[in-house]
Amino acid sequence: MSKEENKFIEATEDKETKEDDFASTSAERHNDIEEEYQNTLVDKALEEAGEMEADIGKLIAKKRSIKILWKKGTDKQLKRLESLKAQ
Repeated sequence: MSKEENKFIEATEDKETKEDDFASTSAERHNDIEEEYQNTLVDKALEEAGEMEADIGKLIAKKRSIKILWKKGTDKQLKRLESLKAQ
């Protein structure tokens, strides 16, 4: 082979290597972006789940307080009815 042919072959191989490196780097960047996006989605889902759990806790506490108030009110009303019946 002549020197020119060798140079052409080397240049072609260098170009192919650079293209492969670029494709590899591009794929890695894409994977990094995809991973970051997935992590963001997971973080958002966990945050929303925490907020929902807090809301559920508040609703349970509210229900319990209403139930306690209802029981107290009912006891007072029963005593009042009993006192009225006794009269």
